[in-house]
Amino acid sequence: MAVGFGKLPGGKSPREMLGDFISGEPQERFTDFYESCRFLEEHPIFDDGILGSAFNVYLDWDAVKVNPLTKEVDDDEAKNTETRVWLECGPLIKVNDYEKEFTAYPGQAEEMRKIFPDGQPSVDHRLCCGAPTFEEAIVRLANLVFTYYGEGK
Repeated sequence: MAVGFGKLPGGKSPREMLGDFISGEPQERFTDFYESCRFLEEHPIFDDGILGSAFNVYLDWDAVKVNPLTKEVDDDEAKNTETRVWLECGPLIKVNDYEKEFTAYPGQAEEMRKIFPDGQPSVDHRLCCGAPTFEEAIVRLANLVFTYYGEGK
């Protein structure tokens, strides 16, 4: 389920829940869509350790209409006149890291190993972003991955 589709639990919008994660400015290393795609597909945070890049599998995206003044989906649908593409993704949680990552209850790591034997997709809310077009959103995402995870080589 992607962040940003209307109101979240507690009645807050994604922007209210994520604050600076959505509005924060990434480093501007990428400006080209093609270069951004290659960077994301080759970045080790998306490497599943079996087939290579899982970026295209774990990228969650949606095209929405938002209120141009707030960049959020307004309850009054007539105000939602601007198209935005919202992206959500995160590093693949490797099977070997399950004990460290899944600690909510005893046996959770083993349960996750049965459900996701090759690794669990995650969402890093610092990478949640959007733009008027898919291409612009991918460029923004590449810059966020570079900002928070580095070059990756």
